[in-house]
Amino acid sequence: MADPVGTTEDEDQGAADDEAGPDEVTILAAPGDDDDVRRWACLAARAAAGKTDQATVVLEVAPVLAIVEYFVITAGRNPRQVRAIADEVEEQLGRAGGPKPVRIEGRDTQQWVLMDYGDFVVHVFLDEMRAFYDLEKLWRDVARVDWRAAVGDPDPT
Repeated sequence: MADPVGTTEDEDQGAADDEAGPDEVTILAAPGDDDDVRRWACLAARAAAGKTDQATVVLEVAPVLAIVEYFVITAGRNPRQVRAIADEVEEQLGRAGGPKPVRIEGRDTQQWVLMDYGDFVVHVFLDEMRAFYDLEKLWRDVARVDWRAAVGDPDPT
């Protein structure tokens, strides 16, 4: 989630001045970084939705939360299904050449598995835990991403 930082006037003067001084740092995001993060979050949602009949949503939290860009939220009806969803997300992202999770929390209890991919987080809840914590209500002011359109999945309804 790198933010581009502008170049100084000295850097704009050409190749002769390419060497930046010790106090000058230029960070440029690779083209498409934001689109890639959105695409990976949407692919995670598709993988999750393939293993559950519960609603799967992608929330764009970046405008209000500086540490992550997207939340993927879904649920399973029992601990076995929660594990299957989490495993499927990890497997499908890996097959697609996507990122590996930085950390995974909650696999031991299977009530709320949090899969931290750095720029996006996948929350796989047991359905009772999803209702209790109600992240969609907590983050109701952020935009919802139409992940089905983003990955070319037709709406099942």
